[in-house]
Amino acid sequence: MEYKNHKGIRYVFMFYSHQENKWVRCNRLFHLSNYSSGTLIGQFITDMEFNVVIEDEKPKHFIIAGVKDKESYMGLEQSINDEINIPSISNLKNLNLCFKEYFMIRDWTKYKNNILNKEKSSNYKMFGEFNSENVLELKFNYHDNYGIMCCLPSFELIV
Repeated sequence: MEYKNHKGIRYVFMFYSHQENKWVRCNRLFHLSNYSSGTLIGQFITDMEFNVVIEDEKPKHFIIAGVKDKESYMGLEQSINDEINIPSISNLKNLNLCFKEYFMIRDWTKYKNNILNKEKSSNYKMFGEFNSENVLELKFNYHDNYGIMCCLPSFELIV
């Protein structure tokens, strides 16, 4: 069965926009399924739920946050941007969240060149900075008109 909360917690996806110089919260929640043995699986099921053009060479930063109520969800973007100087795991340390995990693509230029050479979809798997057993996977597509687009985040989290 697919649902959007687990034990009253909803899971939110955020990415750091170097163009806007801030963290951006996706307006959709993860679809959750297959909770077993302490592992929760979540995904966006269409690229309409999340897609963004990747326009720069800088490292990529992502957050999965767990929130219980609408106020926490709506205020998350402002709260995290109040903590920021540069995007890093420390942006999460002072936030009172039900769950938080930080992911980063450090070798973006190398990975970007692989996507451009293949000119086809490619998946990238990252491991959490708080708990390396937490996994975030993103799909990257090359489009002639847009360049490289990031979409379809999915996760496996130890909760």
